Amino acid sequence: MRRLTDVTITSADRPAPPPTRASRGLRPQRATRQAETPTAAPTPRPRRRRAMPPWWKRTRTGLTIGLALALLIGGPLWLIRSGKLDGTRTAVLAQLFDLSLQAGLKVDQIYVEGRKRVPPQDLIAALGIERGDPILGVDLAAARARVAALSGVKSVTIERRLPGELDVLVSEREPIAIWQNDGHYQLVDADGLAAGDNIDDFPGLPLMVGAGAPEHVTGLLAMLAAEKDLTIRVKASQWVSGQRWNIIVTGPAGDIEVRLPEDDPAAAWHELARIESEHKLLERKITAVDMRLPDRLVLRVPGGAEQTDKTISKPPARHKTPGRDA
Repeated sequence: MRRLTDVTITSADRPAPPPTRASRGLRPQRATRQAETPTAAPTPRPRRRRAMPPWWKRTRTGLTIGLALALLIGGPLWLIRSGKLDGTRTAVLAQLFDLSLQAGLKVDQIYVEGRKRVPPQDLIAALGIERGDPILGVDLAAARARVAALSGVKSVTIERRLPGELDVLVSEREPIAIWQNDGHYQLVDADGLAAGDNIDDFPGLPLMVGAGAPEHVTGLLAMLAAEKDLTIRVKASQWVSGQRWNIIVTGPAGDIEVRLPEDDPAAAWHELARIESEHKLLERKITAVDMRLPDRLVLRVPGGAEQTDKTISKPPARHKTPGRDA
């Protein structure tokens, strides 16, 4: 066999490239467009929304909340008022209270604090609650209203403490005077409201007489207290015709009626104190002192006769028109 020898290929020995069209004198051929590699379709850019003003966001939130509340509250209220749920509601509540009793949620103790003068039997009757009642079934608002309507009660608070305790806190009115009207006696407080009728516990309180007197009790007591020497002689104060006061004071021959004017009765009361200090007017045998006239003092003696005391001087006229009596 013929042995192959190693062959070394040089650049001159390399095969020539095939002739091109330009080398052959031909026009170069237009390059053909290569097919483009298909690519994925571009992702559409999200459309930007126009920013809404802040007030619109607040308004929209408020409308949403209002609509939700209207549906949540208005719907059940309409059903209850329409009577469609009365029977169902009563049955469900009765069953609920029975279950609560079985669970031990019943009234076991009622603690009352602050009661001083309100009769306990009246308070118990107004509460309308008994031991063994379902504590969840106690209408606290109705019980408060009944207790607050009692004479002498200023305010009341009732709290429910599970499983079986009710706490009642009573605030009573403090009496400052006794009011007599149509033969009935009643205690009144600084607001002119009823503070009970157990007048035997307050024998030292001033006595008022006449319809509408409690409404003026604060001004009356302030006027009387300004002249202590006269106040200790006051027996009663009568509100006359819804306009003015007659003050009944004690005298040597019996009671003396002091008729104060409608306008500025406090000034007349001070003047009476001055006259009493200088002339001892109330030590005379008189039954009435009329101070309603601006320029004179009229006294009534036993028997009904009236006279003007010229020995007692009065300051210049204070009133434009004389007061009216009943």
